[in-house]
Amino acid sequence: MGEILLNKLLYVNEHQSCKNYQVEIDTGFKYLEVPPGTHVYEPKLQYNNVVILIEGECIISCNQYDNRKISSSEMVLLPRGALVDAYTQKDCKLLLFSFGMVRNVCDVNMLQSYYDLCNDVHYDFTPLEIRHPLNEFIDLLVFCLKSGMNCVHLHEIKHKEFFLYLRGFYTKEEIVQLFFPIMGKKLKFKDMVLKNYTKAENVEELIELLKMSKNAFYAKFSKEFGMSPRQWMLKQIRHQVFIKAAIPNITIKELMDLFNFDSPVQFNRFCMREFNCTPGELIKQQQEVSH
Repeated sequence: MGEILLNKLLYVNEHQSCKNYQVEIDTGFKYLEVPPGTHVYEPKLQYNNVVILIEGECIISCNQYDNRKISSSEMVLLPRGALVDAYTQKDCKLLLFSFGMVRNVCDVNMLQSYYDLCNDVHYDFTPLEIRHPLNEFIDLLVFCLKSGMNCVHLHEIKHKEFFLYLRGFYTKEEIVQLFFPIMGKKLKFKDMVLKNYTKAENVEELIELLKMSKNAFYAKFSKEFGMSPRQWMLKQIRHQVFIKAAIPNITIKELMDLFNFDSPVQFNRFCMREFNCTPGELIKQQQEVSH
């Protein structure tokens, strides 16, 4: 084949004045070039994010998974609601794919049907290799975005196309490894829980936010998460307290306020039960590990 002729986007003004042109990207694809030494801290992600690292190297901590290296031609999922702390070690070129729910019914069915494979996969926030033809898809999409093509329909089409290439050219086990944090028997219900649990102080408030009957909620929850809602919410609080205790110079009072503990006695009792140490000892341990 001859040399590829790169074309410029035509009729840019018409394109950008269209009501379907996305000036700000909340969900969809965003191309970023990030210099080394850039630090990003996000206490609670609003959407699921697939980080596709085209070039470079970065270190990402996501919830309980600390300091995982992501290199060129690798991708990893940061789930909705996650606490993320990341920094770049080299110049990075990346494509960020943000989404709430999976759009295509076929893709929803795929992830739900693969759920039973989760028992056979040891999930450890390990990045997945980007390989052909997904790399070609990424290159073309980046070219379109850099050229100024930012139509909402482009993002919708590419959302579906991304999952199509995964389903066609990655094993079931690899797909489970990537999407493990958001997989479930009923994706819509699980996504609703992950989206709303941080807004609720207890199980009753979560049920109200989901606008479900108590019986229906408990039945679905136990099937989806394999434990009671109270046990699961306590587990999430435990993870978040453990992670946020590592924030530089954080105080016991700030930790208490973050998680709505009523008194120092209640918080001390929680830490002794969950971590076998006092709040002050937990902060000291986490600060030492993070440094």
